[in-house]
Amino acid sequence: LQKSSKLFSGSKTSIPGEREHLWKPASVKKSRKGGTVVTVVDDGQMEGVVSTSAAQSLMPLESLERFATYFRQKRISLGFTQQQVGDALGLRYNSYFSQTTISRFEDLNLSVRNMNKLRPLIQQWIIDTERMFEDGTI
Repeated sequence: LQKSSKLFSGSKTSIPGEREHLWKPASVKKSRKGGTVVTVVDDGQMEGVVSTSAAQSLMPLESLERFATYFRQKRISLGFTQQQVGDALGLRYNSYFSQTTISRFEDLNLSVRNMNKLRPLIQQWIIDTERMFEDGTI
């Protein structure tokens, strides 16, 4: 996982999963059965061979898992409860987000579709909250 910059450093925080996915194709080769096999590299540390369809299905799941872990750590380090995050998101987007929803997001107990709907809202909450800390408005 990428570590975020220090809270008051003034530099932009790097959110895991925001850039390219964890699995990146390194080369493409034809298998004997006519299917495509992709050699993938995991951040340059681990190499393996998987089918194209398997690599594509892992991308969003790996990214969501990394982001959910990052979000939980960031929320706790900023001193917010799940309820407070849900309330803040509800005020901003005129929709109710319960503590249970935030908990299920962090625990990956929502559908991938719902996780993908919530992710940009949570990303923006992190950015805005860090900005308020830097500006001294929190």
